[in-house]
Amino acid sequence: MSTTEKKSNKAILVVLAILLVGALGYIYYSNQEHTELTNAISAEKVEIQDDLNKMVLKYDEAIAQNTEITDELRVERDRIVAFQTSIKKLGKTNYSLIRKYRKEIASMQASYDLLSEQVVELTAENSLLTENLGAANTQISEKTVQNEQLNAQNVVLQNTVSIGSVLRVNAIKVLSMRERLNGQLKATSRARRTDAFRINFRVAQNDIAAKGERIALIQILDSKGAVLAKKGTVTFDDGNEVGYSDRNIVNYDNANMDVISLVELDRKSMAKGSYTVNVYLENRFVGASNIVLK
Repeated sequence: MSTTEKKSNKAILVVLAILLVGALGYIYYSNQEHTELTNAISAEKVEIQDDLNKMVLKYDEAIAQNTEITDELRVERDRIVAFQTSIKKLGKTNYSLIRKYRKEIASMQASYDLLSEQVVELTAENSLLTENLGAANTQISEKTVQNEQLNAQNVVLQNTVSIGSVLRVNAIKVLSMRERLNGQLKATSRARRTDAFRINFRVAQNDIAAKGERIALIQILDSKGAVLAKKGTVTFDDGNEVGYSDRNIVNYDNANMDVISLVELDRKSMAKGSYTVNVYLENRFVGASNIVLK
């Protein structure tokens, strides 16, 4: 091989060596740059995920306020969760998408800020409404208590009036009468001479009682409890049946009123002993008197 050829080969080798070194340097530099980019993208993804997690928590807190825009808040929250899934699937070198996602996050943050302001306003309004409702309920409760008290007072008053309007009877007197040949009646104490009982009583004055007709019943009982001169039977409101010996209609006008009842008896059935006369007014027992015959 000539000297010229040897020099030419050396030059080629030098050039190749230089190119190899340059290529190796470029490859090393490119690999280093790729590694740094990959690390930067990974760090960016972590930061984005952290930001998204914080936004999800904020939305959860806003949703918990249960305002009128709760449904809208849920839609935005679900959108962020779906976005998180997309970030997890993002390649390690797709930096252009990272920048795009950054802009998307900024848009989401702006939406949250707007919705958050609405939540604050609605929460304040709801608090005011709740306070007003509480005050209204308090007033209603107070009125209810007052009405219940008034109703109770009215019941007591009605009962008082009802009790006060009840008619009462006093001064019940009973006389045993015998009929003379001329038809006149004369008092007697003998059982075998008794042809009638003369019962006299007074209905007391009562200014608050209703005026009008009242039914007065006279019941005469012998010593064995049998009803004498029985004219009929009535059943009271309590279910009690009472046989009566005479029935009178009293036209009551709130003033004292004397009532006289003459009950004819069969002297043959009259025996010595005690007799009881009961008086009933308006289907209510109002008094009694006794008489003893010899």
